[in-house]
Amino acid sequence: MFNKHPKLFLSAIVKFSFVFVLVATIKPLQFFTRHFCYSKVRTMTLVYSLTKDQIFALSNKRNIHELMNFFRSKTFDFNSPEVFVIENRSIFIRNYTDCRTVVVFDIPIFLFIQHLDANQRNRIIRQLIVGIKQNSSLIKFKQDLFDKLVYQQFFQKGLGVNLVTTQTHLNKLPIVFQIKKGSQVKTFMLWYSVNSIPILRSVSDKVDYPKSFIENLSYIGMNYVWTEPDPLDILSLTGAKYKVVGSIMFYTPKNIIQAQLNEFRILILDVTPLFNLPTDSIYNYKYAIEFLDDIILAGEYLKSKLLKVELVLKPKRRYSNIHHGLYKKHLENLEKNNLIKSLPFSSNIYTETSRSKIVISPPFSSGALIAKEMNVKTCYYVPSITARNFELPALMHGTPVLKGLTELIRFVTP
Repeated sequence: MFNKHPKLFLSAIVKFSFVFVLVATIKPLQFFTRHFCYSKVRTMTLVYSLTKDQIFALSNKRNIHELMNFFRSKTFDFNSPEVFVIENRSIFIRNYTDCRTVVVFDIPIFLFIQHLDANQRNRIIRQLIVGIKQNSSLIKFKQDLFDKLVYQQFFQKGLGVNLVTTQTHLNKLPIVFQIKKGSQVKTFMLWYSVNSIPILRSVSDKVDYPKSFIENLSYIGMNYVWTEPDPLDILSLTGAKYKVVGSIMFYTPKNIIQAQLNEFRILILDVTPLFNLPTDSIYNYKYAIEFLDDIILAGEYLKSKLLKVELVLKPKRRYSNIHHGLYKKHLENLEKNNLIKSLPFSSNIYTETSRSKIVISPPFSSGALIAKEMNVKTCYYVPSITARNFELPALMHGTPVLKGLTELIRFVTP
């Protein structure tokens, strides 16, 4: 069969190589991770989909202290396991302050090496060898066969297991969430952003979430959110179970500035436009540029009233080639002309908010809720042209939604 189908033969060789390397590295990896103390473990929390920036929040030394402090600071129901395992594809293996909290490249491989006994591993290897003949890519072979087999064997151990992911995986959950599990396995989703609410162009428009979102949400037992969901939020529409825990930034407030500042400091929170967004998106680069320009005009008005104004922008994410070049160029020009100052994207938003008189963001950025938590004056702002193209409420999450430069100037004027 393989002679007639060289692609199948090559695929089989690749998958066989994966199995061979997996078997060959069992002992070396067990030796490498020998300092991890997993004897008699009864409870575990497995965390998926966190980015490197979220895991190493605010840390120049690449430790996860801030992340773990964040987990401990919230009323999460997965907070007290004996072992905490966090997955990230750019980190091989890194432990926290003790040997029972670890960041790994791949959770299924880690469980295969560390938490399955020899009989369970042999059982999986035999099934993998049989599965090599199937017409599938290495990725599907790994995810749909190896990962599934590992989790099935792992769940048979009867441990109390918490599975945690974020809304990043709402479109495609890790396969572990879809495997039939006993009552000892619980599933959770962290909603690290609140600006996933659809912004309609007309009140007659219908909210149309992808079917995959609705289906995958059915596998989540508890959703942790910043605030009460809007009626258009998918959690409200599906009746999903949720718990309000406040801001979810993966680090905790610190270095809060209490002193009064001489400047009238306005903190701007952008939703950086992607280069491939359609023109009818409220986050299109043209709207984003108009958003900045209107705030500049409002700042000039305040300066005309003899106020010492400082406009500071904190990007939501690190700028990259996926973001629109014209927006980035426009922002560079504003900085060159000393009209605005950009902060590193990794700046502590709690600290920057505490140093500001006013926080302005596009709808419906999560940063406005942080300002509200900290009793700092805040608003969502939409330029006039943008506002005419969308159906926008007067309030969102208790925060005013301003439309047009006149309303903005009225809001920022002391």
